[in-house]
Amino acid sequence: MVLPFLPHKHIESVFDRLAGKASTPLLCDLVEYLRSTWINSTTWPPKSWSVFQ
Repeated sequence: MVLPFLPHKHIESVFDRLAGKASTPLLCDLVEYLRSTWINSTTWPPKSWSVFQ
């Protein structure tokens, strides 16, 4: 929930760090959903949803 408050240039690296802690199949599925829908999206790139400053 903290990702939108980071500068958009830092979102992917912080997400990757958090994603590395996913330890169950359900969490891994959630990570993949978030990565494809929000982190690597061309429709909703992090720059469009970052509210930093």
